[in-house]
Amino acid sequence: MDFLKHRQLQDISYLLVTTKTGNNTLRFFNPSQTMLLDDKSSESGFELNPIQAERAALLAEQDIKKQLVDTKLLFILAGMGGATGTGASHIFAKVAKTLKSLTIAIAIQPFDFEDSKRLSRASEGIKKLQENSDALIVVSNSKIAELYNGISISDSFTKANQIIFDIIQTIIDLISKQAFVEIDFSILRKAIRNHKKLFINSGLGFGKQNGQRAKRAAQQALIDSVIDFDFKLTKQVIIIISAKNSYSEEKREIINTIVQFLESKGARNFEYSCGIYLAPELDENIKVGLIISGDESHLTLTSQINHKIQEEPRTFNKHSNYLEFEDDQDAQASQGGDDLSNPFGADF
Repeated sequence: MDFLKHRQLQDISYLLVTTKTGNNTLRFFNPSQTMLLDDKSSESGFELNPIQAERAALLAEQDIKKQLVDTKLLFILAGMGGATGTGASHIFAKVAKTLKSLTIAIAIQPFDFEDSKRLSRASEGIKKLQENSDALIVVSNSKIAELYNGISISDSFTKANQIIFDIIQTIIDLISKQAFVEIDFSILRKAIRNHKKLFINSGLGFGKQNGQRAKRAAQQALIDSVIDFDFKLTKQVIIIISAKNSYSEEKREIINTIVQFLESKGARNFEYSCGIYLAPELDENIKVGLIISGDESHLTLTSQINHKIQEEPRTFNKHSNYLEFEDDQDAQASQGGDDLSNPFGADF
């Protein structure tokens, strides 16, 4: 959460949800930006008990509703395997659904070498979060370690933070940037609400206008990712091209690159929309943002985790904390408001 806040995402408000009064991250936030969950049953906190966190969230349901009222677009960021994110995040998603907020959940999956009980808790938490949110993105710590070979655990957490930032920034670009060719918010809503699994990523192409910078940006957005997603089940694609100047041949190159990649993965009969947005800060570069939604069930993810659970138990049990939280501390960030010209009024 501290990582996101210091990068000054525009038009976004935060709510830090925790089950520990000693969480060091609390000092960076006003009291109005924090929520302490407590089920009154233990003086020592919830430790790694998601059932207690769930119970506390249910007791705080009316307070959650007050925080989320008028929210149009909500991001729920939750580390999985501990207490808070695993047990409470789906309650926030459930409340958001009653308020008709468009809800994107981002779950941080533990390393595959972690304790089998933690992996089991993560599996159950992700399943509940998917059932209660409009769409789910799963960021895999193990995929980060695989993609960035030799990365330290602390650096992998920083990388996860950057991935979350890029996901949120891609959505903000679509909603708030000045457009040459605009993508209507209803298209984003349809992509998210009609399909349960999301892939969001971006890529940057360097250099003056030419087909190669466009192709490189599209390829990076597709390939350089640690998000758990089966492209074969793609149903809808939103392409966000940002540049100081953009050219029709570059748009064609980007679309062709993306469509060919998805078809090579077995995707068929998917729809796509493409918007072009003004970004003078990119100078001679071009940025491609991708939002891909599909109908992938939770079975693929849980089967991967359960396979790890069935293996011989590990002796190493390092907790994969998210956004510099203490053990099992998680975060939620939201966007809300009264109209789509400024849809980020309410805290979460």
